[in-house]
Amino acid sequence: MDYTQSFDNYIKYDKSEAYDLYCDEKNLIRFKRILLFLSIIVSIGFIASIVSVIIDSGNFFKWFRVVFYALLLAGILFLFIRYNLIFNTANIRKRIFVFVISFIIILTFYSTISLISNERFNLENSNVKKSENQILQEQSIDTALKKDKQNYKTGLTINTSEEGDTNKLEYTLYFCLIIIFLCLSKSEYIQLYSLSFAFPFISQLLISPSFIFKEGLVTTIVVFSLTLLSLIISNTLSTKRQNKFNQQYNYYYKKNYDTIRMKKELDYARQIQLSMLPEPKKVIDGIKISAISIPAMEVGGDYFDYFELPGKKLGVFICDVSGHGVASALLLSGIRSSIHLILEDTHNPKEIFKKLNLMIRRTQQRKMFVSAIFAVVDPLNNSLLFYNAGHLPPYKIDNKNQELFLFKKHNVTLGLFNDIPYEKENDEVIIDFNVGDKFILYTDGLNEAINKSREDYGFERIENILNSNINSPSEELLNKIIDDVNKFMSETEQIDDLTIVIIERCS
Repeated sequence: MDYTQSFDNYIKYDKSEAYDLYCDEKNLIRFKRILLFLSIIVSIGFIASIVSVIIDSGNFFKWFRVVFYALLLAGILFLFIRYNLIFNTANIRKRIFVFVISFIIILTFYSTISLISNERFNLENSNVKKSENQILQEQSIDTALKKDKQNYKTGLTINTSEEGDTNKLEYTLYFCLIIIFLCLSKSEYIQLYSLSFAFPFISQLLISPSFIFKEGLVTTIVVFSLTLLSLIISNTLSTKRQNKFNQQYNYYYKKNYDTIRMKKELDYARQIQLSMLPEPKKVIDGIKISAISIPAMEVGGDYFDYFELPGKKLGVFICDVSGHGVASALLLSGIRSSIHLILEDTHNPKEIFKKLNLMIRRTQQRKMFVSAIFAVVDPLNNSLLFYNAGHLPPYKIDNKNQELFLFKKHNVTLGLFNDIPYEKENDEVIIDFNVGDKFILYTDGLNEAINKSREDYGFERIENILNSNINSPSEELLNKIIDDVNKFMSETEQIDDLTIVIIERCS
C-alpha cells in the first residue's frame, strides 16, 4: 500500500482517526487528477458543441449547450488552478461531497433542459401523442425539419432518442468511475451513489414519466444496475483498503508501543502543565495582565503567575528553568507549589527568592538554574517594584513621555549558590508606574528565536516592535509581538519555550 506519509505519523492517532487521515491525504491527490480528467472530457464536449453551432446556429438548445459547457469548464479549471488554496486534508472530504452533489445537480439540470427542449419540439410537430419511431418517421418525411433532426439527436444527458440513451449510460459510467476512484467510507459511498441515481430519475419522472416506464425502461434498469454494481465494487475496495491499513497500523503500533505510550503521557503532562497557568487575560483593580506561554516541547520550563496582595497590590512572577523538557517541567512544578506557600509568609521579593533558591538547591541533585523576576505593582502609589534574579532585562513603556526604558540591573540566578548575597541595598528596583504605562516581561524563547538563516530574533527587533506600538493596548501589543516572531521564524522549529507577560495600568 502506498502511504502518503511515514506510518510513524499515523500511529500518533487512534486507528479510526489515522485511517481517516490516510483517506483524506489520498483524496487530496486523487481529486486533483479527477478534475484534470473532467476538464479534458468537458473540453471535448465544448469543442463538439461549438462545431455543432457552426454547422447549424438556428437551434436554441445548441447555443444553450455551448454556454453550459463553457461555464462548466471554467468552474473546473478554476478549481484545478486554485487547488492548493481551496483544498487541504482538513476540508477535502467535505468539499468533495459539495462538488459531487453540485455536479449531479448541474447535469440533472442539463438533462431537464434537454428533455424539455425535445418534448417541446415534439408537441409543436404532432397533434397526437406518438411513439418515438412515429416521430422519427414524420421528421424524415418533413423536409422543413431535416436540419433540426440532427440537433434533436445531439445531447449530453437523458432525452428520448437512442443517442440520448447512449450518452446517459456513458456519463453514468464516468460518474461511477470517479466515485470508485475516491477513498470514502461505506456510508459515504451509499449516499453519493443514491444521489447520482435519484436526482436524474426523479427529474425525468416529473417531466416524462411515460419514457421511464415505456421506451426508456431498459435504459433505466441498466443505469440502476451499473450504479448498484459500482456501489458493491466501491464497498468491497473500501473494506480491503481499511483491513490492509489496520494490519499495518497494528504492526507499527505494537512495534512502537513504548514510544507511543510515552508520547501520550507527555501530552497529558503538557495539558496538566498548561492548566497550572493562570488566565492569560485579566484585569485586577485597574491592572491588566496579558500573557502567553508556548512550550517548545510537550512540556516546558517557563512559568508565569500573578497574585493579589494586601493593599490592592498585585504580584507578578515569571521564571525560566534552564533547558526544557521533562526535567525542567518537574522542577517548575515544585517552584509553582513553593511560591504559593511562600506568599503566605512574605510578600518581599528578596525573601521570596531566598526561599525559592533554598528549595532548588536542596531538591536538585544535578545543577539546574532558574532565572526569575518578581514584580509588585502598587496602584495607590503609582509605583512598581521588582527584583531580577538573573532574568532577562524587562522593558517599560512610559505612556506620558512616549518612551521605552530597559532595566538591566539584576542579581544572581536561583540555584547557583546556596544563599543569595544581599550586600547591596539597591538590589530591588522601584519605578514610576502611572496610568497607561506598560511593563513587559519575557523569556529567552523570544530574543533567541531563530530563522532559516540561523539568525536570532534579538533585542533590536523586540525594541523596534515595542517602539512601533507604544500606544497599543497590552493585548494588541502581545498579539503583534507573537505575529512578528512567528513571521520571523517562518517554518523554523521553535527551539526554546517562549513566555511573554505584559502588565498595563488601566484608567
